[in-house]
Amino acid sequence: MNPSEHLKPAVDPVCGMIVDPESCAGGTYEHEGKTYYFCNTGCREEFLFGPEEYVGPVERRTERPFITVLDLVCGMDVDAHACEGGTYQYKGQTYYFCDPRCREAFAKDPEKYIKAGEL
Repeated sequence: MNPSEHLKPAVDPVCGMIVDPESCAGGTYEHEGKTYYFCNTGCREEFLFGPEEYVGPVERRTERPFITVLDLVCGMDVDAHACEGGTYQYKGQTYYFCDPRCREAFAKDPEKYIKAGEL
């Protein structure tokens, strides 16, 4: 791409957030010849699981369930499909966060928060 060319803002197909294609935190995925951009890896993972739910004519899309998960740092319930704090992989498990600061705190000492969540 020519340095003077910039991609237009894109919409994350999972959560609807506006993302910068040049620096989107969730990365990209090409599906049926079109590149999709994601605000976080959780949205990208959700899209990979069932892209037909998020692309094509609205009448063809299926309704996705609201999945509530617990942010182990602050105790807030977050939508696994649209968690603004992103996700963190630890020992094969995905953890979801309401805010990037919670994700950062968890990343520093995951065991602390996992043990506290088991109480």
